Amino acid sequence: MNKIDLLKIIKEAKNNNFKNIDLSIKGIKEHLLDDDILEELKFFEDINLSRNMLKKLPLNFKHLIQVKKLNISSNYFLEFPHEVMHLHNLEFLDIGTNNISEINLDLTKLKKLKSFFLKDNPLNNIPNMIFNLSNLEELGLVNTKITFIPEKIKNLKKLKSLWVGKNKIKKIPKELIKLKSLRNITLDENPLPIEKNILEFNQNPEYIFDEYQKYENYKIEQSYESKITIIGESNAGKTSLLNRLIYNKFYENESKTENINIDNWIIHLNEKIINLNIWDFGGQDILYSLHKFFLTEKSIYIIVWDSRSENQSRKIEYWLNTIKSICKNPKVLIIANKIDEHNCSINRVFFDSFIPNIKYFNISCKKNWNIDEIKKYIKEILENNADLLLKFDNTTLEIKKYLTNLRRKKYITLKEYQSIVNKYNLDNNEKEELFKNLLNSGEILYYGDYDYRLKDKLILDVNWFTENLYMAINWVAKNRTNGSFNINDLEQIFAEKEFAYTHDFKLFFLDSLINFNILFEFGRNTFYFPNLLEYHNIKIKEIYTQDNYHSFKVAIKKIQQYIFYDLLVQIKKKYTIKEFYRNLITFNCNEVDIIIHNDNNGGMYIYIQKKEEKKIFDILELLLSDLKALFNVSELDISIFLNNHELVSIKYLKKLSEFGKDDYITQKGELYKISDILPHENNQKKETNIVLNFENINDVLVNSTKNQK
Repeated sequence: MNKIDLLKIIKEAKNNNFKNIDLSIKGIKEHLLDDDILEELKFFEDINLSRNMLKKLPLNFKHLIQVKKLNISSNYFLEFPHEVMHLHNLEFLDIGTNNISEINLDLTKLKKLKSFFLKDNPLNNIPNMIFNLSNLEELGLVNTKITFIPEKIKNLKKLKSLWVGKNKIKKIPKELIKLKSLRNITLDENPLPIEKNILEFNQNPEYIFDEYQKYENYKIEQSYESKITIIGESNAGKTSLLNRLIYNKFYENESKTENINIDNWIIHLNEKIINLNIWDFGGQDILYSLHKFFLTEKSIYIIVWDSRSENQSRKIEYWLNTIKSICKNPKVLIIANKIDEHNCSINRVFFDSFIPNIKYFNISCKKNWNIDEIKKYIKEILENNADLLLKFDNTTLEIKKYLTNLRRKKYITLKEYQSIVNKYNLDNNEKEELFKNLLNSGEILYYGDYDYRLKDKLILDVNWFTENLYMAINWVAKNRTNGSFNINDLEQIFAEKEFAYTHDFKLFFLDSLINFNILFEFGRNTFYFPNLLEYHNIKIKEIYTQDNYHSFKVAIKKIQQYIFYDLLVQIKKKYTIKEFYRNLITFNCNEVDIIIHNDNNGGMYIYIQKKEEKKIFDILELLLSDLKALFNVSELDISIFLNNHELVSIKYLKKLSEFGKDDYITQKGELYKISDILPHENNQKKETNIVLNFENINDVLVNSTKNQK
């Protein structure tokens, strides 16, 4: 082929307005591709120069930037032609059947490259640069003498077809199986443990991978588990969601979950079979204190609310705060159920301020609306968050199965657990990982880190534990009027149970409930459920107007009753309690009497007996510390009512005092001395973490009220 003949072919194609030109098998050498020829080739987007005599490309070939498809296969290249790196519009490149042994150029410049073929080159290894081609959809590496597929194959997330036949590949990496976009693969004539006829006649990756797993002799058997926690209001449809996710069924008259319902959802995620443990929590108020002890860091959280109900923000806020206190980077779904009946919106911006990247869904379990979208998103979470997958190898699986068989014992001692684990050849790191995985999967429950009284016990059967709790609550509600029982009553409470309740179990059960803030002990061996206590019909003004008490009000939007239960139990643990009701507590702190009252409208009042001013404010600081922990907030806004009608910020008063001012005039023209309102020692104190912020409804606003004569 001479230059004249070559120009004739090119101009003929150009005159026909063809965008592709076939110059294969023309005996072309690089000297023929001079500037005149290259100038004519600028017209074409698809150039085929295969099966010629090229050893390299001319330097000015780099100016053919319009080229989208280039075939230079079956030539005599010894190295990858660097001129190609300037063809930024290139989508298809075939450089197969040459003698290229390595590629050291930065292929990321070929950002649009979708198809790359290198067959019959003595590469020995897949060049690392290939894994930077993020848009690659086809990769041909047939007969390139490669011995393995690197883990970096996972970077080619858009790869649809992979041809790696006639090589020396012995294993299929798990990273390859993770490529969910992969549709075709050839692995024929590789020393893989798969029947030859399967590899020869099948390009379906799913089928080949399944066959590979049958024949592959893994050194370690692996099992993966993860956890989904479903929480929310009673009757929101949590169990209905569980049934849709696992069984795709809906039951019109679904019974209410009275404790914790645990079920398993098996999903296939790439090459992994994952056992998802779904924990469906009953939504009754009494269980709220218990739930937080079953929440784990390695879990996907689903908050379900009834879209027919108004004013759900406070409950959702409570759950988000609880989750946030346990997890560093939680994955949360907030799901509005029953939208087929009514669709009520919530303040997503507000909730996003608690936890980033919350995913919201509007569904109907009854109509099966948007359930598939939830399934898809859960799989995405698991695929992109490997830390949520709890891995058990053959040794730890054996231990796990052994513990499962021990559930008939309901619980074991820590010493028994250690004895079981010590029979296996695990180092300390492996033992620690196993213990964490068992806790995060819900296989065992252990609270020795919370309470020394529980340090010797591991719960093996969580359903059994919560069933006993409900049995005790129901018995006390039926047989007692004040929410109390004693240790001897446990004989009657558990009389119908087949399991033999030893004295050791009774103590363990009681200690657990005390630790969970479910009940408290008052007097010797007498215990109380806060939710079953009697109400006190107190009239606020009876104390509010008394001169011997300072009156404070916790003015959050609404105090939920279950939070008051927690507060009651915590106060019992820390202070000398005198009287207690479902809505009122009286106790003594540092020789000062205190009354805390939760009214029917969700407001909380604190009355502190008048003593020296410094002591009162010190006690207030202690109580605020308890409240901050209870509400999961780091700061509390404090203001004080003057003469029971005007609110003023304590921080503002402190600032005035710092500037040397001691007078404060109310809107009604009343004059107060700041030094009379705030004790001198407190004014001179260094600023604490009390910050004023009237706009943030997440914080607890405490209004301090001092009676004036």
